[in-house]
Amino acid sequence: MPSQITPSRRRAYESGYYQWGFQHIPLKVELNGVQVSNPARDSAVFVVHGMGQQTDVETAVQLRAGFEDAIHDVPREGASDVPTPYVFDGYWANYDDFEHTFPEEWARLAKQERRFFSEVWKKRSSSAWRAARWFAWQALRLVSVHDASGQTTLFRRFTYCWVTFLAWVGLAVMLLRYRAVLADVLGDVRLYESPRGEVQNVIVQRIERRIGEKFLLLLGLDWGLRTLVEERQLRICGQPHRFRYVTWVAHSLGSVISYNVISDLLERCEEVRKLVGDPNAALSPEERKELTENVGRVETGLHRFITMGSPLQKFAFLFPRVLRDWPTWYQQRMKKEGRHLWVNFFHIWDVVSGRLLDERFFPRVKNLHSRLRRVPLWAHVSYWRDKPILTYIVSRTYGKEILPVTINESNFLPPGRVGLYRALSLLVAVPILIALVAGIVYGLYWVLVNPDEVWKTAWRWIKNWLGIAN
Repeated sequence: MPSQITPSRRRAYESGYYQWGFQHIPLKVELNGVQVSNPARDSAVFVVHGMGQQTDVETAVQLRAGFEDAIHDVPREGASDVPTPYVFDGYWANYDDFEHTFPEEWARLAKQERRFFSEVWKKRSSSAWRAARWFAWQALRLVSVHDASGQTTLFRRFTYCWVTFLAWVGLAVMLLRYRAVLADVLGDVRLYESPRGEVQNVIVQRIERRIGEKFLLLLGLDWGLRTLVEERQLRICGQPHRFRYVTWVAHSLGSVISYNVISDLLERCEEVRKLVGDPNAALSPEERKELTENVGRVETGLHRFITMGSPLQKFAFLFPRVLRDWPTWYQQRMKKEGRHLWVNFFHIWDVVSGRLLDERFFPRVKNLHSRLRRVPLWAHVSYWRDKPILTYIVSRTYGKEILPVTINESNFLPPGRVGLYRALSLLVAVPILIALVAGIVYGLYWVLVNPDEVWKTAWRWIKNWLGIAN
């Protein structure tokens, strides 16, 4: 008797997988009886990673894997046939490599110059002591943090008191055992916020320029908003391709860099718009038409901006001069259209993140708290595995017609409950903080009272480490 169970997987002879065959995605899909352009071919996800030791495509791979799991779990007939969005990595973390940062200049330099400038670049881009001093001071400044209304809150003061204490303890440990990690992780933040000298300022500008170039590459444009020739366009499966819509996803420090790059892209659009409108500009009618269309391509192409674990609110307080706010005309357009281009995901146990409330810099941001089940501190790197967040992103990338899932604000913690959980977390953190401080004070007291014993123990450890016999 044949089985009446419908198989959930394809048979061996069936086809239809798109994972590594972009060219197999149909050009058109049918919606409500009408053939329309397939969003899977028109839409891409652009991801910008945060601070730390990362490799090219590593962040894009994490996001891609999360998208596959999210689509697989969508309770919808045929959802498994929806291809995973094309993910493009805005990798910037090899800035300390002079050859890859400036390949054109590298090609022109002599052998001696290459060695010299490579060493200069490394020396100016990495310093554990400089990063530690800078971070210790900034952690202390957070104790007097202000909220978006400019009023200091006792609750936040207390929160950052124990965060600062833990940060200092962590810095001490990293200086002793993990100096390279300290230089590569916190050094990224220090370099971006406080570049010193010509080399560091050039590095920061190059990071931003590179990310902007990669976003524009998805649209088939350059920084002048000219259409790239076919040989320079993004190639997928051997063919040039230009996307119409891009969902920009940024994590941690990457959200700060992305915020500034988006500001520059919008400012560039305004400059080109003025150039096209200038009757005295040396532009042909064809060039004016091309630039006008490409300005619209950029403004429409920035389909969504998603930030995760973003320290932008802290930057607005501590380093407002670092942020280049979005043009007024764009902010007014967002308010007039009433759309939420920007969604910010945060978590109360992620001390880096927070709600974006400062309206000077963050117009019309929807702040959503991810689900509660997270490990304190490690919550900062948990967003890539959060199914509701990933489903939210991919559903907004394709649209509800293609992936009509019911992921909305109700799937995340409401503001009132976030405040309650934050208070409960502090009740747990206070005893731990008191115990840590008491332990350190007792240890210092014991050292002062028993100096001879301390020296004997230290000498015994040194001899054991050096292998000296007693």
